[in-house]
Amino acid sequence: MFTDIYFTNLGPTLSDTGICFLQNTSKAISSETPFKVISCCQYGWNHKFSIPWDLHFRLIKSSGNSSESYSLWPISVQKKKKTLISKEGIVTVMQEYQNGKQVFHFEQTRGNAYSGVQLYRGSLLVATQSFIQNHAQIDLDSTIFLVENRHSDAQKYAQENNANSVLSFDFTGLKAVHLFLVHTKEKRELTIRKTEHW
Repeated sequence: MFTDIYFTNLGPTLSDTGICFLQNTSKAISSETPFKVISCCQYGWNHKFSIPWDLHFRLIKSSGNSSESYSLWPISVQKKKKTLISKEGIVTVMQEYQNGKQVFHFEQTRGNAYSGVQLYRGSLLVATQSFIQNHAQIDLDSTIFLVENRHSDAQKYAQENNANSVLSFDFTGLKAVHLFLVHTKEKRELTIRKTEHW
């Protein structure tokens, strides 16, 4: 499943800023892969891209290499558990849904070959967590943040200390979101004009 994003600029060219679409705005934001960065967008230009719903993870080995990719369950899952057995050891994964967030617990029950875990949505990195005493936890919601990136190079990842969050929305159950960047004399505003549901 996926959510299509349609973006239209109804104002001047985005020359000194870019709009980044991110999964979260944590302190580790610089390590996250944006879903899309829109920059140098002129009046009337349209952009379309998709946000995949599927989640999977990779275990990071102490050597710096990563394991193969393992799929996770859909967002609607209340509680699931799986065990991964390899020559590096045994890792259990517990996935549950609490207070609007998917919570992932990773536990190295035998061996300590892994230093952390990376969580992906489609091919995009959305979270990284190190193992502490053989345990790692990642909390992830289904909110997409639109961040105005004020770097001169808008392709760089948004950094927490010089990025302004413009808008956020929950994409659960949405087939499409139509966004418009509108300019007035006072400000530039990003608005959702229409949503389509599955």
